[in-house]
Amino acid sequence: MTERIRKLENKLAHKQRTPILAITGAGMKEDQEVCLKAGMDEILLKPIQMEQLQQTLSKWFKYEK
Repeated sequence: MTERIRKLENKLAHKQRTPILAITGAGMKEDQEVCLKAGMDEILLKPIQMEQLQQTLSKWFKYEK
């Protein structure tokens, strides 16, 4: 699915890349490399701590109050 999103972004000439974050229990380096090669931007390994999730989301999404 990630690869399809990236191809569609290229086809439509999106100016801003859509962040794609993976949450997985697959902690092997090879698994992570497959995700990144497919076009994912960030990989979070389970179990996830709330602080880790908040930091990652704030890295990719800017919130304005």
